[in-house]
Amino acid sequence: LPLFPDIHAGFGLLTNDAIKFHYMAAEMAQKIIDSGWSEWSLYTPKSTGNVSLLAALYAILGPDPVWFIPFNAAAHATGALLIYRIGGRLFKDDAGKFGSLLAGICFLVVPSALQWYGQNHKDAFTIVGILLILKAWIDINSENYEFNRYNVVRVFGASFFGVLLLGVMRPHFVIVVALALGVSFFLVSMWKSRFSLISSRFGLVIFVILSTGFFESSSDLGHFQSSLRGEEAELLSDSFSWQHSGVLPDMIELPVQRASLLRNHFVQFGRSVGAGSEIDGEITPNSVQSALAFIPRALVIGLFAPFPENWSDRITMQRLVGSMETALWYFVFLVGALPAFLRYRGRDLLAGIVFSGVILQ
Repeated sequence: LPLFPDIHAGFGLLTNDAIKFHYMAAEMAQKIIDSGWSEWSLYTPKSTGNVSLLAALYAILGPDPVWFIPFNAAAHATGALLIYRIGGRLFKDDAGKFGSLLAGICFLVVPSALQWYGQNHKDAFTIVGILLILKAWIDINSENYEFNRYNVVRVFGASFFGVLLLGVMRPHFVIVVALALGVSFFLVSMWKSRFSLISSRFGLVIFVILSTGFFESSSDLGHFQSSLRGEEAELLSDSFSWQHSGVLPDMIELPVQRASLLRNHFVQFGRSVGAGSEIDGEITPNSVQSALAFIPRALVIGLFAPFPENWSDRITMQRLVGSMETALWYFVFLVGALPAFLRYRGRDLLAGIVFSGVILQ
């Protein structure tokens, strides 16, 4: 990074959240050194668990971001292994196993991944958390899944550890995953399901939802989330007005409202810092109807953005790398993903696609 001064913020960190995390962690570490470990907490009003874990490392080993790289790299490699295992579960023939190996390798070595596993970010741990839950979800939707004590413990253990990682690194993602599981459960349960499989899938959904309640009830996390809600409330009053349907129950309408509010928040924040990554920023759904109407477009964005017309409008090293990787994904989607779905069309594949599609949106 020192060879690229435009993107180097010092300490081997990029000019993004990485440098902010470093300074926040260094400040907490100094408080720990001065006053003891009573100054440490997992959540603060401005940060989640990644900053606190980084601060603990800094307090013990010194304020150098290099100490975090082995943990980030290990998490990234674990994500690649999980992708390989998921592919082996979905596609059991030799072609499927070879394809899953290629998918894991591509995830491991794509240059853009250096932005998270070579920094002090939380993305590698978030990805592992999601993949652990996804693998558990696919396992219990497999046609040959055996509902026995060993498999139940293994599936629930993986999902618990996944929820734990999400709750520490990105608490709001636990809610997103619970929503994705709920939608996937509803659709997949209509696919020639046996009662035992329905009950086990439902148990996993309930488990993740209960885990959401656990993280919501954490006092430290509540402090952090109340700060976020305060910012959202200010944003809501300034530039966002939600139109209630007056018909749907709150348990359905409130998650949609919060998702739309967060979208508006990230659009405004991105513009304020000149992020340059905005797509369809002028679309800010303010009702359940407009949010539902935006879902197809949101899925297209999640799958295929950045679109080719954005590849050369502003030439930077990151955009060039992203353009090449996106072009590779287009090729893989056309010659691999679509034919695989048309060929296999299993319940486990449908469960994974629906789960992932909801998260992408």
